Amino acid sequence: MSGDGRIGLFGGTFDPIHTGHLILAQVAADFVGLERVLFMPTAIPPHKRPGEITPFEDRVSMVALAIEDNTLFELSRIEGSDGVTFTFETVLRFGEMGYGRDRLHLLVGSDSLGDMRLWKNPGVIFENATIVTMMRPGFEEFPSFPDGS
Repeated sequence: MSGDGRIGLFGGTFDPIHTGHLILAQVAADFVGLERVLFMPTAIPPHKRPGEITPFEDRVSMVALAIEDNTLFELSRIEGSDGVTFTFETVLRFGEMGYGRDRLHLLVGSDSLGDMRLWKNPGVIFENATIVTMMRPGFEEFPSFPDGS
């Protein structure tokens, strides 16, 4: 991967991936002008127990099948390690590959935006990636944070 063009990182459990994920990724890509959207299934999500989710390789296969007809979408196994992978680590890895904040866009649902302050090292995420929030039903209002922002 090079540092050319804007990319979107779309991570999640994807258990299962569905049409809503594909539509949101396409709309975000069109709105922001992304060159690529990387779908990143998370092997071990920090907020779920491994026994509660479909095996990683099965979810990877589901994502690959779901995105195969869209040349804008790519599968990334960057969050496929044996341990828990945190978003800040993924963002930093892309920074090491030459993607600065202006080119690196993290796609998150509005439900996740409110929880980001609870994520591990959220400041690193905000400093190194542009956050693109996709509205989800029931989460139409942006959260307010303790500092009033």
